[in-house]
Amino acid sequence: MRFNNTYTIAALVAGGILVATTITSQAGPSDGSNLGDCYNNWISYCNAETSGYPNSCYTESMDHCDAVHKSISEMPGAKLKSVKTSALRKATRSDTRLIVPAVQPVRRAN
Repeated sequence: MRFNNTYTIAALVAGGILVATTITSQAGPSDGSNLGDCYNNWISYCNAETSGYPNSCYTESMDHCDAVHKSISEMPGAKLKSVKTSALRKATRSDTRLIVPAVQPVRRAN
C-alpha cells in the first residue's frame, strides 16, 4: 500500500511540473517598462507566432499595450504615432519574399 502511494505522489508532482511549464511557455511577452518596450516585445512575439503583418495579433497587442501603459504615459498624439510607427517598422510583412541563397560550389583540397 505504501509503495502505491509513493508512485501516486510522484505522478502528481510530475503532472504538476508539466502543467506549470506548459502554462508559462504559452504566456506572451512582457509588457515592458514603457510603451515603446511593450510595442517592441509584442511585435517580436507576433513576428515569431504569426504569418506576418497585417493580422489581428499586431493590432490586438498594440491595443493591449495602450491599455496597460495608459495611466503611466501621458504623451502627445504625434509622439504616440511616432512610437507606433517605429515599432511597426519591425513587423515582418506577410508578403515578404524569402531570398534563397545562391548555391556555392564545394571546394575540395588538392
